[in-house]
Amino acid sequence: MVDGRGHSGASGTAIRRRVSNRARAAGSLVLQRQLDLRRGRNTTVLWIGNESPAINETDYTAQSELLQLQPGYNINHAWQLQYTARFQNVDVLPGTLAKIASIGTRFSKILGEGTNHNFLNRVSIVFDTRDDIIIPTKGAQVVVYGGMASRDGAFNGSLYTETGFDGRAFVPLQEKTVIAMHMSLRYLPTAHDVPFWALSSIGGADTVVGGAQPLRGFGSGRFYDRDSFSSSVEFRRNVATFQAVATSVELELAPFIDVGRVFDRTSTLPFDQLHKVGGMGFRGIARPFVVGFVDIGYGSEGVAVFTGLNYPF
Repeated sequence: MVDGRGHSGASGTAIRRRVSNRARAAGSLVLQRQLDLRRGRNTTVLWIGNESPAINETDYTAQSELLQLQPGYNINHAWQLQYTARFQNVDVLPGTLAKIASIGTRFSKILGEGTNHNFLNRVSIVFDTRDDIIIPTKGAQVVVYGGMASRDGAFNGSLYTETGFDGRAFVPLQEKTVIAMHMSLRYLPTAHDVPFWALSSIGGADTVVGGAQPLRGFGSGRFYDRDSFSSSVEFRRNVATFQAVATSVELELAPFIDVGRVFDRTSTLPFDQLHKVGGMGFRGIARPFVVGFVDIGYGSEGVAVFTGLNYPF
């Protein structure tokens, strides 16, 4: 067991800027840049583990900065060798939510309280045949990666090492119907006093390669531990199209199923003791760049609702 805690639910503001140059020609170099600033995010935190009870809920306020660079080399039209350099700084402060205990009053020696940061170096092999990176209707993307993180910026695994894969596939059934599938598995072979927010997590609607994974019947980051498994299937169906000012907007319904778990031993079977969620997604699509969503999921702790931009995966 890793000494840390998990969190569930989030609110606040974020400033995100992502710039990418995704050429697909063989032999070309590409660069993706991401800046993510979050301020004053109220978040509830739970004990770490796949069976962490909701009764242990506490609260903290997070302020974070993330800077990421991803240079890559396109081997051919589908294969890419990619390097990720990421700096992340997180300041965990006492919570402000009424009627919920602050994190320091319940978890006095939690790893990750106060200001912590890490430097991640990761190498990935990417296979990508999707027809579109924003609104894909066919093809697949598979990312296999390995990395190491430290507190001091050196190229070592003094904080943790990681390995895993992230895969997603899109199968068109008819002109307006797509089956979308996603699966992720992440391991931390070594871990040394890892802040709880840097562990593997499931919960919420986010899908991040080597990071948070979706479980849309629970709050964001509801379950934390050293390793994680997640899988989702959506049936995306375009049911209507209408004009909004000068833009054509498509309404899409997407019943979905999410399953997942976290665990702290490499020998644990990832497909055992899964948390299960079923739900319905409502999407508004303004091609070629905009997808707005409202996803409603139901799990063992009740109903959860998520809104935002872009597909979950």
